[in-house]
Amino acid sequence: MSVSAGVGRTGAFVVIDSMLERLKHVRTVDIYGDVTCLRAQRNYMVQTEDQYVFIHDAVLEAITAGNTEIPARGLYAHVQRMSDRPADAVAAATGIQLEYRVRPSANTFRYTVAIYRPLFSHHSLPFLLPHCLHAVA
Repeated sequence: MSVSAGVGRTGAFVVIDSMLERLKHVRTVDIYGDVTCLRAQRNYMVQTEDQYVFIHDAVLEAITAGNTEIPARGLYAHVQRMSDRPADAVAAATGIQLEYRVRPSANTFRYTVAIYRPLFSHHSLPFLLPHCLHAVA
């Protein structure tokens, strides 16, 4: 018996994590190659086009936003600063409002590779699989 519930979503997070690690070391991404490598090891990893697009959005957000980490002990002060409006402008947006709107909606981006059908078939095609840079156990 084989259980595949959540494999697509899990695959999406595995690829995102892998691409973030790759960015730290190699400064490049290969989302298609990583997905096909994972799917060679287990079918149904990243099952839907929405999951594939989500991977691109998440990696793009990480690249665009950079490190946004705040120490837990400084979160309250950060939220207070971000909630204040500039004193010189009554109608100005707060820092939180500006941060929320930092990036356009994902719908404005186009991912032509996301509709590449062999990626979404439930069978591995050996001639499409690139060399794996990341071994997944």
